[in-house]
Amino acid sequence: MKINHIIKVFIFGVLISGYASGQVQQGGILTYVESEFPRAYDPITATDDIVNVRMTTMMYEGLFGYDIDREIRSRLADSYTVGRDNKELTVRMKRGKRWADGREVTARDVAKTIEAIWASDNLQEQRIISDIEEVRVEDDYTLTFLYQTPLPEEVMLRKLTFKLVPAHKINNLPLTRQSELARSPVGSGFYQMVRRGPTDITLRANQHFRQRDGGNMGPYIDEVRMYVQTDVGTQIEFLLNQQVDVMVEIPPPAIARLRAAGFQIKPYESLAYHFIAFNFNHSILRDQKVRQAMTYGFNRENALDRIYQNQGTLISGPFPPASAFYVRDRDAEPFPYDPAEAIRLLSQAGFNERASDGTRINNNGDRLSFTLVVPRHEGDDYTPRVTAQFISDMRRIGISIDLQELEFERWIQRVKYEHNFDLAFAQVVFDEAGNVAPMFLSTNNKPGAENFISYNNPEADELIKRFRETASPSERINLNRRLHRLLREDCPYIFLWSLNKNAAANQKVRNFMTRVTPFSFFDYVNEWYIREDW
Repeated sequence: MKINHIIKVFIFGVLISGYASGQVQQGGILTYVESEFPRAYDPITATDDIVNVRMTTMMYEGLFGYDIDREIRSRLADSYTVGRDNKELTVRMKRGKRWADGREVTARDVAKTIEAIWASDNLQEQRIISDIEEVRVEDDYTLTFLYQTPLPEEVMLRKLTFKLVPAHKINNLPLTRQSELARSPVGSGFYQMVRRGPTDITLRANQHFRQRDGGNMGPYIDEVRMYVQTDVGTQIEFLLNQQVDVMVEIPPPAIARLRAAGFQIKPYESLAYHFIAFNFNHSILRDQKVRQAMTYGFNRENALDRIYQNQGTLISGPFPPASAFYVRDRDAEPFPYDPAEAIRLLSQAGFNERASDGTRINNNGDRLSFTLVVPRHEGDDYTPRVTAQFISDMRRIGISIDLQELEFERWIQRVKYEHNFDLAFAQVVFDEAGNVAPMFLSTNNKPGAENFISYNNPEADELIKRFRETASPSERINLNRRLHRLLREDCPYIFLWSLNKNAAANQKVRNFMTRVTPFSFFDYVNEWYIREDW
């Protein structure tokens, strides 16, 4: 049995030195802008909602979390012990930590959170805890987690980075957006929600968090206000006119303008990518040659350059470039744009003739005509331009695409639950453990699950199975890189790109440039402060 030393909470050197020199002061109001409201106000009931993730990051915390370098650090955990051949982890929690309503955080809250996640539709959170077989509450501050297979110590801890919710606020499961917790969130993190208006939300510093460790943990800013403005151009004007302090994602064409105006521009790495999914229930799309042809036939490099100002990286497989599992070898590069190769593959698949409208057909009269289902988001000017180019590029090689735009909730129902589509435009946000099993494991082909394309590849299943069963970090990297190569060749998706993100802030916001993390964004907002002379 291996026993870890007590995990030390790392020192915020920048802030301590700031206090010593009198530069950091408590107080002030921070404002930021989003394109829409969160669909819920707790970390469980909102699915596929990055606005919710950013907001709940400020209100909730987990047993463990990530530091600015994406290394595991303790949050509410005090120490842990690894045992039973890397299939068991005992965690001892810090005492005296409190929810925003004053109740103490205990092991019961952890167990209830896991129960709530499994009862929910939140597949992202379920993916994080998917290897946890059982949770035993030993006492008020101690839990033992039993894992299905041996896991490296670091992966065990990454499975415990989900945000905790208070058991005393959960009356019934599953949680819904009408539940008390979703409407009146109570967390143990930096801030608590105090107001929801028609166009804004106000969070106020959680005094129970402020009192930790002699008050050296922040948050130093008294209030955070989120404003909603659907039009991105108007968001930029808000920023330029000092109506808001922070814009979490600025469009690439605006970067130079804002930098010239004196704003802080913070690039941050993405753990997400975009793709176009093939439905394997469609007999024609089960043909690998057709899928490969459509990948060759889409000029992704041109789309990335023209639409996103080349602010991103073309990808070749199921892991984003920021992942350790991404393959960078020359023979695993993204398929190039090659319409001649696309036409050759379509001919090999039997689609040699063209109908009067130019659409390719085979000897049975089957047409290369498909429907592309796309989620609609207010203020998103990019997706329509991407899909327009895709449709145009496909037409050039004899494939007809009918576009169907759906409100996001309807898109989720149609794609993930009904599996009623030919092609689907989507984005995936990854957990740090690199677990793609839910997306490609054949047994995960069921309504609501992430293998909504009905993918079934025995070789992929075997690699995923071996990945789950080994605790060797080097072997896990090897297996997932082999999976990356396999899926690059098999093309279950047209893998598109992982976009660079850029945020902007005015000069009054300090520590902004060093304390922004991917996606969750506000992990270290407790360290931000407002300049005294602003």
